[in-house]
Amino acid sequence: MSATASWRRWSWYARDRHPLVTWSVTPQFQVSKDVMVYFKASTGYQPGGPNIVANGLPRQVDSSTLLSYELGMKSAFADNRVLLDVAAYQIHWEDIQVASLVNGVSGLVNGGEATSKGLEIAASFRPVDGLTLGLNAAFNDSNIDEDFPLITVPAGGGANVLINTGLKGDRMPYVPDLTWSATADYYLPLTGDWGMNVGGGYRFVDDRTTATTQLQRIEVGGQVIDALTEVTPGLNIDSYQALDLYLSVSNANWSIRGYMKNAFDERAYSTMADVTNQVTGVTHHTAATPIMPRTFGIEVDYRF
Repeated sequence: MSATASWRRWSWYARDRHPLVTWSVTPQFQVSKDVMVYFKASTGYQPGGPNIVANGLPRQVDSSTLLSYELGMKSAFADNRVLLDVAAYQIHWEDIQVASLVNGVSGLVNGGEATSKGLEIAASFRPVDGLTLGLNAAFNDSNIDEDFPLITVPAGGGANVLINTGLKGDRMPYVPDLTWSATADYYLPLTGDWGMNVGGGYRFVDDRTTATTQLQRIEVGGQVIDALTEVTPGLNIDSYQALDLYLSVSNANWSIRGYMKNAFDERAYSTMADVTNQVTGVTHHTAATPIMPRTFGIEVDYRF
């Protein structure tokens, strides 16, 4: 067994007029000729800046930082016919920046602390010459660790609107718990220097939430009116799965490729949001971005 360690990054930033150092260290252990394990600890930095100007949103967002730990293994067996990579990780955020909707306007807010932990697996297998099978999967558990800071919006007549745009235990927006894909590619030599590749991939994306929970209360004379409390969770986007196919022929100079994406024409969405009339408070429709529908195409490349 041998071991090496490397410092990948050492950077300096100015954060709220205070210096900030980010670092990354990665010790690696060569367990055998075909297996290597590693551990990585690192910090990250996301600068703050001005925000959208709207009543109830902060005029600017503070910078956010993270501390990340990762433990993994990279391996190759049977003359590199089997490749397997596994990684487990945990990321802790402070002052995380999250998009929130306040009074119908979307902007950034600092959400305090959040934790993301998960497991990723990538594997490929060549059972016979020319055929490569692949599998990639990721499980992610990302949650808010504390209520977002309280936003106070004066409403006149001695009343205030108290808004929390995220609550402890909320899922991180647009982060699926599970994603996976399976791929297959077969190469067949043809006449001369021509060859053909045929294959495809099947992918799955778990359900997601579009936003953290918004808790809105009315305060009059220092007293919260419970009957006027509103709790608005984020919308839920259903899971989806899609099949992609392709066939190509190529030589040293030419490549001709035909493909079909989303072959079963799965109807699903990548983003979604309610559109509400700010005068009447009535939600009159939901706006959503669909994934790519069934799409055919041909690509031709020539390399000089």
